Amino acid sequence: MSNSVERIISVLECLSDTSSEGFLTSELVARLDMPPSTLYRLLSDLEASGHVYRSADRRIHPNFSFERHISFGSISPAQLSSACQNISSKLFSAAEIILLRGQNLRWHLREEHPQMALRLRAHPGFLRSTYELDSITRVALASWPIEQIEAQWDLAGFFDVGVAGAKVSWQTARERLVSAREEILQYDLQGNAKGVRRFCVPINDANGDLLCLLTVAEAATPIANEDAHLTEIRTVLLEAKIALETGRDTANAEQGERFAG
Repeated sequence: MSNSVERIISVLECLSDTSSEGFLTSELVARLDMPPSTLYRLLSDLEASGHVYRSADRRIHPNFSFERHISFGSISPAQLSSACQNISSKLFSAAEIILLRGQNLRWHLREEHPQMALRLRAHPGFLRSTYELDSITRVALASWPIEQIEAQWDLAGFFDVGVAGAKVSWQTARERLVSAREEILQYDLQGNAKGVRRFCVPINDANGDLLCLLTVAEAATPIANEDAHLTEIRTVLLEAKIALETGRDTANAEQGERFAG
C-alpha cells in the first residue's frame, strides 16, 4: 500500500471514531504521528469536499461513515470469501460470514450453491438482532462476558428459534449461552421460521477474540441420517475454521495437493 493511501485511510478511520466529540488539529497530529503539513493538506481537501466540518470550537468532525468490516490483522476478506466458496461447493449449500456489531448481527458474505433447495433472505448488509437464540446468536454471545450481556441487553427480549418463537427466560437463555462455550459447533436441526437450518462456528483472531461467525445454511428439510449429515458438516466447518485461523487457504491447498498427487 502506498504511503499516501495509507495516510488517507488512517485519517478516515481516526475521524470515524464515534466515541470522540471531534478533534483539534493538534490532537490529530499527535494521534496519527503524521507530518503536520501532510495532515493539514488532507483535512483541507476533506473539508473542501464536504466530508469534514469544523464546529465553533474549531474541532473537526466527520460528515461520513467509514468502517472496515473485517480486520486485516490475521484473516483477510479474500480468505473468508475463498472459505465460503469451498464450503458451498463441498456441501451443495450456502456458506455465510456474519459479524457481531453491538447487539446486532450483520451479514458480510454469502456464497450460495446453485443446486440449493432455497434462496436465503439474509444478504450481505442484512441486519438482525441477537435476541433469537439460534445457533448464530449462541455462538456470538458466547464470546461476551455474561455480566456485560446482563448490563446491556434486554433480558426479557430473548426468544426461541423456530416457527413458534416462544419467549425464553433470562435464566434459560443464560444457560444456553454458557453451554455454547463448551461446544464449538452450534446448530438447530429444526430450522427457523423461514425454513432455514444453520450450523455455526466462531472464527477467532490471533488473540482468541471473536472475529466473525462462519455458517452453513440449508433448507430445513427432513434428514435421512442425521448423525452422518452432522458429521460431514462438522468436519467441513472445523477444517475451514482451522485453515482460516492458521492462515492456510484450504481451497488452494487442496488444489495443490491434487496436482502433487
